[in-house]
Amino acid sequence: MDPYVINLPWLARKMIVSCFILPFRPKSTSEAYKKIWTDKGSPLLLFSQNLGEKLEEQFGIRVEVAMRYGRPSIADALSSFESRNVQKIKVLPLYPQFSDATVTTTINKVIEENQEKANISVIPPFYSNEAFVKSSANVIAENLSEKFDHL
Repeated sequence: MDPYVINLPWLARKMIVSCFILPFRPKSTSEAYKKIWTDKGSPLLLFSQNLGEKLEEQFGIRVEVAMRYGRPSIADALSSFESRNVQKIKVLPLYPQFSDATVTTTINKVIEENQEKANISVIPPFYSNEAFVKSSANVIAENLSEKFDHL
């Protein structure tokens, strides 16, 4: 129902979601998740937590991983910071692309959940950062060359 995902009036979004998305998507999504799930759970959550731990080690800061939808939630992360009396929070959306449906809605959700309790700043998206692009290209090239010797 997110207007950043379906840019139509509420009633049109509701009809599309109710009639065309919800009857089919949960089953196909469930099947796709079963293919990538690990013994420890969601790969996205595991990789995010691993990255959070590495950031804590490297920079000596407190990191809370949060998901836009699901757990751990943005509210949980903000509550953890609040319980530690953290007054300044930097938000780093980990999306490797820019889209209002991801980055903007995440930032809006953080601001909404924060309710002006802490000073929030947002680290800009990194999708076009030269180091990120080169690093991603190198990882892709290594994996392709392993699978396709002729490349």
